[in-house]
Amino acid sequence: MKKKVMFIGAGLTIGSALLVTSAFANMGGADGYEAYKSAIKQTASVASATHGITLSVQDNGNELISATTTVKSSETDGGVSGQAVIRAGAEPQTFDFYDQAGEQVFKAGGSDTYYVGSNADWSDRRDHAPKDAAFGKEMENVVDALVGNLKNQVALSRSSDGGQTVDLKLTGSQIPAAANIIGSILAKQAMNAHPEQAGQGTPGSNPFGLDVRQIAAALPKLTDDIKIAEVALHAEIDGSNYLSSQKVDFTITGKDASGLAHKVVVGADMALSNIDATTPDRIDLSGKKTEAMKEWHRGR
Repeated sequence: MKKKVMFIGAGLTIGSALLVTSAFANMGGADGYEAYKSAIKQTASVASATHGITLSVQDNGNELISATTTVKSSETDGGVSGQAVIRAGAEPQTFDFYDQAGEQVFKAGGSDTYYVGSNADWSDRRDHAPKDAAFGKEMENVVDALVGNLKNQVALSRSSDGGQTVDLKLTGSQIPAAANIIGSILAKQAMNAHPEQAGQGTPGSNPFGLDVRQIAAALPKLTDDIKIAEVALHAEIDGSNYLSSQKVDFTITGKDASGLAHKVVVGADMALSNIDATTPDRIDLSGKKTEAMKEWHRGR
């Protein structure tokens, strides 16, 4: 379940959310650090769940992009299903996606075509993934050491029902220099993807009916003084030690080519429900218009 939800079609929303979760999975500190890390591990072990994910990008207080996704996933049958709505401009874009019976299926809301691909490559990658528990523990120790004193920045509070709340807020010099440099480079690259590079008639311009140009055009083009100004995390852990919800915000500041200052806030709000009681939806492709994903990737 955890590995499959990042297949094509969910990448714009779920992939980002899982990346945020992974980045913070070992950033707790003292009691807060251990509580959050324990909840991450407990949540990753669920057999099935429904994930609600909302992503947003704001620039100087104005919302540029928002994406809302609901994902049902189950390790029991290896299935995943979901629906997403992306707003970047006047018209929202919607799409449905499925991972079922060895196939990945993607359909954009404005299209009657179902794009179908095999997930055999995913199986190959899983088979070669490290499974040694000792290796996992060693990597955890490495990250713990890299986190260092940042773990002491986490606040932990407990409620009467056995739940816990974890909060982390880093600003300015509290953000490690290396993380700020790497984050600034990634932000600059992401925000300066030119829409014309994904023009009509070129692979990548309109994959599966999803208009990537519209999304790229909505982002500000930062060129100078780019830095990660603030990182904030708020997580709710329920009485069963599951990470029931969390909200992460990254604040990026910088200037565009004209010298105009921008304050970009990238937020991810995630919730978990129906733990070990979720059954993914399935799509019957009989009689429907289908097209192989691999044909598009070859540059049809």
